Amino acid sequence: MRYGLISDVHGNREALQAVLKALVKDSVDQILCAGDIVGYGANPEECLALIRQQAIPCVAGNHDWGVCGLLDLDRFNPWARTAILWTQRHLARADFDFLRALPLTFQDDILAMTHGTFNAPSGFQYLLGSFQAGEAFPYLQRKIGIVGHTHIPGFFVRKGGDVHAGVGPFLQGEEGCEIIINVGSVGQPRDGDPRAAYGIYDSDKNYFEIQREPYDVKSAQQHMRECGLPVFLSERLPRGI
Repeated sequence: MRYGLISDVHGNREALQAVLKALVKDSVDQILCAGDIVGYGANPEECLALIRQQAIPCVAGNHDWGVCGLLDLDRFNPWARTAILWTQRHLARADFDFLRALPLTFQDDILAMTHGTFNAPSGFQYLLGSFQAGEAFPYLQRKIGIVGHTHIPGFFVRKGGDVHAGVGPFLQGEEGCEIIINVGSVGQPRDGDPRAAYGIYDSDKNYFEIQREPYDVKSAQQHMRECGLPVFLSERLPRGI
């Protein structure tokens, strides 16, 4: 099975369209989304429509929950909170119903997925280092786990009780190891690279790779400015922060 892995679209239609087009060229069998379809960006309705049209399995992110009223907005910074309130005014009832119905976790025969951490899916904690990964691994019910939330791609490997962070965009899995993969962000990367991030996992080869795809950042910025979203949110896109 060849998976296309996306996360943290955040209402960025231009970035999502570019990644979905790239995934067609990558000949994936299944696309999965690790949450936060909405928030920050100017095109939440269109992004939700693209996810639904392609029947992409998706878990709930903290912004998804914030928009549909399942998470206290005091947990968000002022820019995020402003964007969530704006998003709430621009979604249809069917969009809210879809977001409320998103599960916190997903798993198939090969991998498991959540937005933040497997040990506390509803807490939306950040998996930032080996210590947090070590706490999450005992709750991973598959050999491969998919997360997002930090907007920074990478992976953690556990073998024989030892946990270490992966280096580089590629990983060839070893026998007897467990892996948690952070696929980064489609719509708002924060690792200094403004290109949309996504992942490819080939379960037959036990091989994972982070991919980057350029998109029309200026168009996304223009839509955000026209909508009156906080200036900082549009200005950060070309800087990848």
